[in-house]
Amino acid sequence: MVLRRADRKDGPLIWRPLLLAILAAAVWTASVRAQRPYEDLICSYPWDCAKAYRVMLCESRGDPTAYNAGNYGLFQLNAIHRARVGGDLSLFYDPETNVRVAYDLWSAQGWAPWGCRGA
Repeated sequence: MVLRRADRKDGPLIWRPLLLAILAAAVWTASVRAQRPYEDLICSYPWDCAKAYRVMLCESRGDPTAYNAGNYGLFQLNAIHRARVGGDLSLFYDPETNVRVAYDLWSAQGWAPWGCRGA
């Protein structure tokens, strides 16, 4: 019996399915991460990150540029908290700043400042 290259078990073709599986897993992981933006940022703080993520999605749908009636950014921070960013409300649109201020508020007041606290 003559083995063709495709029939051999010791050649590079045996590794192709494994490499394809690894590549598919990497692509899947990247796509899942892309579907959950800001999760790593939110979970970098020592709070219930699953709850914080749900609150953020409920408040802004994950849009860092969200604005509604004097509330800004991911966690819809109210303008009354402008002193936390030196008075510059545009900083609330920066995801890192918004999450930091949200964490500081949560540390002081729990989930009370958010209408979506039950999310």
